[in-house]
Amino acid sequence: MPTEVLNCMLRKFRKGEVDEPDVLRARAGIRDAFELIDSEPLLDRAMRLSLDRQRDAFDGVYVSLALDWDCRFVTADRPLYRALAPFYPETMLWVEDIPQ
Repeated sequence: MPTEVLNCMLRKFRKGEVDEPDVLRARAGIRDAFELIDSEPLLDRAMRLSLDRQRDAFDGVYVSLALDWDCRFVTADRPLYRALAPFYPETMLWVEDIPQ
């Protein structure tokens, strides 16, 4: 997740949506914003999910973690949601469908 956040900020920087101090602040806050989880125990399920549903490894790990923790995986990635929601309806949650 830290790499995903940093990558997102760098993409926004290249588009001119944020400046370098914004990127530096985001990087400084990443450690405090996330509980880091070892992905190794998730990789077998993630690999199977990724192979079966033709998704990348990151998607497989995120969904595997949600399945392991018996929680919802909230996403704003429309292609990911459309690809996996039919197979994991109890897990996948579209960001705009979060209960208020």
